[in-house]
Amino acid sequence: RDFTRLHYLVENAGMAVTDGSSPSPSHTEEGVEHLYAANYLGHFLLTQLLLPTMVTTYGETNRKPRVVAVSSTMHWFHDSNLTSLLPRGGYWSRG
Repeated sequence: RDFTRLHYLVENAGMAVTDGSSPSPSHTEEGVEHLYAANYLGHFLLTQLLLPTMVTTYGETNRKPRVVAVSSTMHWFHDSNLTSLLPRGGYWSRG
């Protein structure tokens, strides 16, 4: 069923481990670390895809839609090595 209105979008970053078969971070085909892709980039993409519906909802109802992003305390256990989140080989251009 298709929905034409979206008032609230709640995103939960809850993926803390991948398949557990390797102690080192695993990466997507694009070279992005899996947890970062699932917990952050996935939410960004979902929001971008639903944004037109949220804008339409505002126009029809005059009620501002809300996006709420939540997470757990698992980020406290991250090793803070932010370079592991970058795509392998660094950034790429879209040219």
